[in-house]
Amino acid sequence: MHIDWWTLALEAVNFLILVWLLQRFLYKPVMGIVARRRQDVDATFAEAEDARREAEAEAMTYQEKITALDKERLEMIRTVRAQIEEERKKLLAGARQEADELLSKQRQAIAAERAGALAELREGAADLAVSLARTLLREATTVSVAETFLERLRQRFLELSDAEKARLLGPAKGQTVLRVVTAPALTDAQRRRWQERLSESIGGQWTIEFGADEDLVAGARIHFPAASLEISWGSALKEARKELVGDESAA
Repeated sequence: MHIDWWTLALEAVNFLILVWLLQRFLYKPVMGIVARRRQDVDATFAEAEDARREAEAEAMTYQEKITALDKERLEMIRTVRAQIEEERKKLLAGARQEADELLSKQRQAIAAERAGALAELREGAADLAVSLARTLLREATTVSVAETFLERLRQRFLELSDAEKARLLGPAKGQTVLRVVTAPALTDAQRRRWQERLSESIGGQWTIEFGADEDLVAGARIHFPAASLEISWGSALKEARKELVGDESAA
């Protein structure tokens, strides 16, 4: 086999020239383009990573906001429920208080009506009892009963101390009239007799006037200048009526 060294040398030179040309005009621009593309890709990846991180940060912030809103919503719900419960308790307390006040007023009104009815009943019964007693006592009274009461009244006066007698008689100042009221009325003979008896018991110069008063029922009353003394079934019936009404009230 014969080798043409000149041809081989020329082909080698051509190949080297081709390699230089390819490196000069093709490889370096392509590598530059590839490098720039890689830089663009790296930048894109970096931007994407930044966007991903920003998105994750925004998502975390959004989640935190959602969590905060959920907590706030739950807190608002608890607050509203607490306010509703407090308002419900206030309304119930107010309703109970109004019901208690209304019940108390009703009880007071019922008690007042009952007390009024009982008072009317007591007074009516007492008035009826006193009226019956007055009627019976008047029918059973005689003229001699009036003298009995006058005698008891005279004895009561005599049993008084000097100071008490002086208070009854008071400063005369020229007044020397005593009024004696009885039930039933005294006869003329009885009046003359008691004129003398009372004048002796009281002492001094007294003009005694006699009268009658049916309210006494049976009894006597002496009107002195400063006060009066009385013993009668009428006053006893009045006291009995007060006691009857008082006893029923206490019951």
